[in-house]
This record gives sequence, structure tokens and C-alpha cells, in this order.
Amino acid sequence: MFLTWDVRRVKGMRAMTAKAWKGTVGISMLAVFVWLALRFWETREIADAFRSLLALPAMIALMTAAYACSFLLKAAAWRIYAQGKEPIHKHLPPLGYSLFVNHLLPIKVGDLVRSGLAAKLERRSWDEALHTVGVMRMMDISVLLAFGACGLAVWGIPWEPDNGWRIVAVSAAALLLLIVGIGFAAKRGRAFAARHWSLLRSLLTIRAGAAWLLTACSWILEGAVPFGVLYAMQDHVAPGQAVWVNSMTVGGQVFHVTPGGIGTYETTMSASLAAIGVDASTAITAAVVSHAYKFLFAFAAGFLSWAAMPVPLQEGIRWLSRRRTEKGERAE
Repeated sequence: MFLTWDVRRVKGMRAMTAKAWKGTVGISMLAVFVWLALRFWETREIADAFRSLLALPAMIALMTAAYACSFLLKAAAWRIYAQGKEPIHKHLPPLGYSLFVNHLLPIKVGDLVRSGLAAKLERRSWDEALHTVGVMRMMDISVLLAFGACGLAVWGIPWEPDNGWRIVAVSAAALLLLIVGIGFAAKRGRAFAARHWSLLRSLLTIRAGAAWLLTACSWILEGAVPFGVLYAMQDHVAPGQAVWVNSMTVGGQVFHVTPGGIGTYETTMSASLAAIGVDASTAITAAVVSHAYKFLFAFAAGFLSWAAMPVPLQEGIRWLSRRRTEKGERAE
């Protein structure tokens, strides 16, 4: 009993430390955005950028179609990995809810709502749904890291290859230890670990490879947003650069401390655009306009998701208040 309490206390302290570090970085990035805004914010330039974009309805349609298709590909990848039985379009509302919640709350908990809906949709346990959502998030992060590394190499932005390889090696070793540990626990007959072991083994399949490929394509399509905004501002960038900028920006949202990552988004995108030669004033303007567009898209996606798959408020709050249920428990 005392041992269990000590383990829980250690885990709790580690979680608090991780949250403290994440919050510190996020607040620091928010402070940088405030500094950038005070120095480079030009209200007239931002207003002109909005007007320029609104004057190009075809570009807005292209951006919206590409962004929407990126979520369609994410839904397809999720269905493939999770071996879902429902059609792809039914996997879209959970993604829409997740996007909406992440733009509504100062903490990134949209995946909990996505997990709750996944459990109901496919009639699975909370653990299973949470695992598949977690794996898809891992695929997202791995693709963003890959795109980020490729951009650093292609455009010659200074970085330390030796340190990069160390990070890759440590991450690979940690993942290997995790898989081995879960496998060992599964052989011991622990039901929870056994379920996750069987799910993790599915990563070593053609099905998982297809899900990864679709995920990568989805992030390529999302690059249409910064590309379209900069095009409207007559400050063109190459499509590959737009994908890289978007990947770096979304990757920075790990330090989400405000609704929709306000501040961290603009800081990361401004820095990424500056790295490829865009001047500071244009960079922060493009970041603000791009983020405003994504906010509008997120709220529209949330409304459409609610219309397609209504969720009572109390049920959504219950999903947000827990991480996992008892073994085998299924969503109501």
C-alpha cells in the first residue's frame, strides 16, 4: 500500500515537473511574441493583408479545400491504423471536435474528446481508443520532425548534426525500451499491457506504413495555408518552404498555453519565415493572418462536427476530466 502511494507520488511529481517546464517554455514564447508585436506590429499592414486575401476568393477556396482534405487524410490514416469499421467520413467529427477544443481552451486536451468519440464510434474501451489517438499523435509529431529536419538540411539553416543524431538515438532507444517493457509485462499476463502490446505490434505492418504515408500527405496539404496567405501578400515562397514553415509552427504548439496557441504560433511561424528570408514585419503579419484563418476554420469545423455528431456538454466535460477508465470499460 505504501509502495503504491510512493509510486503514485513520484509519478505525480514527474508530471508536475514536465508541466512546469512546458508552461515555462510556452510563456517564454508568448513573451517573445509580445516583444515582436511591440516592435514589428503594423495594424495597417495586417489590415491590408486581410483585404488582399479576401480579394482572392479562389485562393481562399484552395486553402480551405487543401486544409479540409488534410483532415480527411488524417481520418483515413486513423481508420486504417485502428482498423475501424465505420466509414472514413464518420472519423472526421472527432477530429473537428479536437481541433475546436484546442482552439477554445488554454490547454491542449482536444485528443481526450477525440478519444471519447472514438470509443463510442467503434464501441471500444477507453484505453484502446486513447491508445490509437496517442499513436496517431505520435505519427503527426514524427512527420513534423522529419519535415523540420529536411527543411533545416535543404535550406542550410545552421544546426548541429551530431546533436541531432544523439537525439534520434536516444528517442529510438527510449521507444525500444518502452516496447520491450510492455512486451515483458504482457508475458506476465497483465491485461492492460497485453492490450497495448498487441496494438503496438500493429505499427510494424503495411497498414501502419500506409497510415504514416497518409499522415505525411496531410501535413503537406496543410502547408497551403501559409502559402496562400503569403501569396495574397505578394511575398511568394516555394511550396516546400510553406510546408516546412507550417511543420515548424505546428510543432511549436507542443508548448500550447493559450487558446489555439496564441503567441506560440505567431512566434514560431515568424521565426521560421525569417529563417527563409522573409522580413520581420511581413513574417509576423503572415503569422497573424494565418492563425486567424485557422481559428475560423477550427470553429467552423467544431460546429459542423457537432451538427454531424452531437455530444452532450456533460459527456464532453467527463471525457476531459479523465485519462483512462478501468480495464475493458467501454464508453457509454
